Amino acid sequence: MLKSINPQIQKCFDNYKESIFNIDHDLRFWKHFLKTSIDSFPLTVDREVSTAIFTVYDHQYDKIAGHLKTHEKVYKTNASELQNKSNDFFTWVMNLSILNAYNSMEVLILQAIQLKYYPALKNPIDGKKQTDIIQGQIKNYLKSNSIKVNTKNNDHIIQFLVSKSTKIKTFLNLRMNTDLQTKWIDFFHLLSILRNTIAHCTMVVQPDVHNEIKSISKDIFLRHFEIKNNLNGLPILNPRTEIFNNFLHRINSLTINLYKFVFDESDLSFVGMR
Repeated sequence: MLKSINPQIQKCFDNYKESIFNIDHDLRFWKHFLKTSIDSFPLTVDREVSTAIFTVYDHQYDKIAGHLKTHEKVYKTNASELQNKSNDFFTWVMNLSILNAYNSMEVLILQAIQLKYYPALKNPIDGKKQTDIIQGQIKNYLKSNSIKVNTKNNDHIIQFLVSKSTKIKTFLNLRMNTDLQTKWIDFFHLLSILRNTIAHCTMVVQPDVHNEIKSISKDIFLRHFEIKNNLNGLPILNPRTEIFNNFLHRINSLTINLYKFVFDESDLSFVGMR
C-alpha cells in the first residue's frame, strides 16, 4: 500500500519526473528518428541538401536602424555528410540535456530543503527571490555551525544536506556501483563541473578541468564521454551516444534518492514508485 504523503512533496517530485522523462524520451525518439530518416534518404547522387550564409544587422550607435550584412563564406551540407552532421548535432543536444537535467536536480533538492527545513518559506521555483532566500538560509545555517561556505559547484548545498542527515552522508560516500570507484559525492561534483563546462565554456574541456575530472571520477566519465577536437582544434565534450541515456539514469538515481533521504524515507513508495 502506498503511503500518504504531503501533496507538495508529491507535486515537486511529479514536476521533476516529467522534466527528466521528457529529456530521456526525446533523446531516444530523435536519435532513432534521425537515423531512420538518414538511412532512408536517397544517396544515389551526392547533392546539396542545405545551404546557408552568416548574416547580421550592422546597427548605428545613434539611430534605430541597421543594414543587413553577409559574410562571404557559404555553409553547405551534402547528402554524404548527413550522418556526420547528425552526430555533431546530437552531441550538442546531449550536452544541453545535461544542463537541463542538472537544473531539474538542483530545483528538486532546493524544494526538498524548503519543504523539510523551512516550510514557512515559499517554493524556490516561484522565482529568483524565493531561491535566493533559501540559498541564504543554507549559508546562514552553515556559518552558524562553523562550516565554511563554499558555493563553487553548489558544494554548500551538499554540505547542508550532509550536516542534516547521516543517511545522506553515508549514501554520498558509497561507490556508485560495484564496478565503479566513483562515489556519489564525486558524481555530484562531476555533474557540477560538466554543467559549468557546457554553460560557460561552450563545451570546451580545458586541460585543468580534464585533470580535475580524472582525479575525482575518471571511470564514470570515460564510460560515458570522450573528448574530441572540433574543426578549430578545441577539445569538446562528446557524450557516447549509445549509452548516454544510462548517464541520465544515474543523475536520476542520485537526485531521487537524495530527495528520499531528506524526508528520511526508506523507499520510494512515498512518491508513488512501486
